[in-house]
Amino acid sequence: ALSSFSVPQMLKGEGGLQFSEDESSWFASLFPLGCITGSVYGAYIADKIGRKKSLILDCLGLALSYLALGYFHNFAVILIARFMTGHFGGSNLVTTPIFVGEISHPSIRGFTGTLLMIEYCCGFTVSMLLGAMFPWNRVAYITVTFPLVGLLIIVFLKESPTWLLRQGLEDEAVDCLNFYRG
Repeated sequence: ALSSFSVPQMLKGEGGLQFSEDESSWFASLFPLGCITGSVYGAYIADKIGRKKSLILDCLGLALSYLALGYFHNFAVILIARFMTGHFGGSNLVTTPIFVGEISHPSIRGFTGTLLMIEYCCGFTVSMLLGAMFPWNRVAYITVTFPLVGLLIIVFLKESPTWLLRQGLEDEAVDCLNFYRG
């Protein structure tokens, strides 16, 4: 959503930076490229270090990337930050449904599986509304709050019992299963 309102603003020089059509095109294009690398990375890292730790890395990466977008005025840094928002966003979109599917009781798994898409659409809508009210780089600052809220929630969750069982950590898996399902 950021590209849809930020590119016209960048072309006009809003937010303190003037971008050419080529530069704004690069800005818009790097997000989906980052999503591709993030998707591959997310699947790999979630299996290596666990779902919870992977989601924590995604939240930290998104927060830092959005901070960089808002703060820096160097075109190369902005492009790297935009790529990284796609990368960590793509990783998150792979890891989240795995985690939610593994911790949800089968009777509510269908519902909990839809929550990611609902969150995604709500975030898209909020981003568009913010883009109508503020310059793109200020929206980047505001957007930092969303991964930080996610991080605060994830810190209080337990790891996926399924992942722990695959690691041979049966006692921890039982503890986590009790946490999620009582």
